[in-house]
Order: sequence, then C-alpha cells, then structure tokens
Amino acid sequence: MSMITCIIVDDHQEAIDVLRIHLKNITVLGLKATFTNPLEALEYLNKNKIDLLFLDVEMPNFSGLDFLDHLNAKSGTPIPKIIFITGHHSYAVTGYDKGVSDYLLKPVSLSRLKLAIDRLLPSFRNMSDSEPKNSFFFVDSDNKKLRIDFADILYIEAAGNYVTIATKAKKYMIHDSLSSIAGSLPEKDFLRTHKSHITSVSNIRSVSATELNVTFEGVSKNIPIGPTYKVGVFKSLGIE
Repeated sequence: MSMITCIIVDDHQEAIDVLRIHLKNITVLGLKATFTNPLEALEYLNKNKIDLLFLDVEMPNFSGLDFLDHLNAKSGTPIPKIIFITGHHSYAVTGYDKGVSDYLLKPVSLSRLKLAIDRLLPSFRNMSDSEPKNSFFFVDSDNKKLRIDFADILYIEAAGNYVTIATKAKKYMIHDSLSSIAGSLPEKDFLRTHKSHITSVSNIRSVSATELNVTFEGVSKNIPIGPTYKVGVFKSLGIE
C-alpha cells in the first residue's frame, strides 16, 4: 500500500505541533501540510488530493463542522477520510452523523492516534486495490479516442477550458479540465506543482524554489511551483 497523505487543520499551533510529533512515529502516514486558518486549508484541498484530514472542531468563526459542510457541498470533489480533533466527547455523535471516521480527544496521545489509524487501514487498502492498473488512458481528440501512455507524458498544462498534454513525441490540446486529467494519472508518477501544471516525476532534472525543469532528448520545459504546492512538491521529491 502506498503512503497515506494527510493534513492537519487546527487553529492552535501547539496542538498541531503535538500531532506532528506523533505522526513521525507512524510511517504509513505522510504529512503534506498544516493549517491554522481553515479557509487556507479549503483552498489547498481544492487543488490537492489528500487521503486523510485531521480536523479541529472548535475553531472560532469557522468551526470544523462548518468546514465539513463546505467539503460536502463541493459536488464531484473527492473528500478525504476525516478524523475530528476535539476537547469534548459530545462532538463524536455529530461527527459520525456527518461521515467522520473517528475522533481524537485533546491532548492527543500517540496510542489513541495509532488505534485510529489501525481502524482506517483496511479502507485505505481497499482504495489502493481499486486503483486502475492501466499504463495508459484515452482522451478525446479530433472526434476520436486517443491513447496516451503515462510513460510518454512530460508535463500537462491547463489554459482556460483546454489542457495541453506534452508527450515525448508531440503535444495534444484537448477540451478538458486539469482536475479531470489528474484523476486518471497514477499519483506516484506525477506531481501537481501549480494550479495549471502537472509534471512527470521521472523526467524532472532540476528544482529551484519557484520552478522545476523537465527534460527529454533535448526537449526542455520549466514548470512553475505554486506557493500552495511547494511543501508537497518538495516532500514528494525528498527535498528538505
């Protein structure tokens, strides 16, 4: 099973720090980002697919329940598994009614966190087993279905209602969204680096603070790294 990606949303930085330390002891989890501002977390989730969300319930002005309602209102957007973080048992029933997988009482203990993750592991294994095993996908182009092999893709760039898929042989412009294309790609082989860019991991040749370069047989392209995506990109590439 591949690593389970997660984020933390809690208005108290000290609570985030405690959970972050515990997560280092659970190797199957990969922490992608943390947020004290729930609106920034919602923006991040609009652009990034995450497996698991640790969500504080009692946040001023915009509670965890409000956050959950906003997620559920986004039709067609994949919703991660959710574990509530709360100071009161009373939120447990409400959370379960809204589809929350588990809840952790503050201060969160490592043993209780491990128990919650152990309960969720079977569902993540089932999700992994159901992922498509194809090495290609089909896109609509010139009134026909065009096969594109994942291994041939260098980068994908969105512009308006169109997406350009740059392969090792040529570029294809199709009428589609970047989010739709991203859902068809194997996550381990591609990185969303920007709201309008996805790149092939195997063809990355250099990385700076604001962009990375993909190169294949003389074809070279600099791909921007958006501020919202930077932490996730660097962690996926093993860059400190």
